[in-house]
Amino acid sequence: MTIKVPKELKEEMRRLKINWSEHLRQAILRRLREEEMRLASEELDEVRARAKPTPTDEVVAWIREDRGR
Repeated sequence: MTIKVPKELKEEMRRLKINWSEHLRQAILRRLREEEMRLASEELDEVRARAKPTPTDEVVAWIREDRGR
């Protein structure tokens, strides 16, 4: 991948001792993870919207049944 930056910016970047390729790789990875989490959150919201609420007494019964095993 190639990016273009203005000449002035490139000069400033050269002045600093930073591995810009690695910095950009890490920034891209962070952004990918953020997007993956956002999409997963949207999917979870959709599942929650379709799910029927479970009465508390039913959940309690499940827990008691599981404890009995």
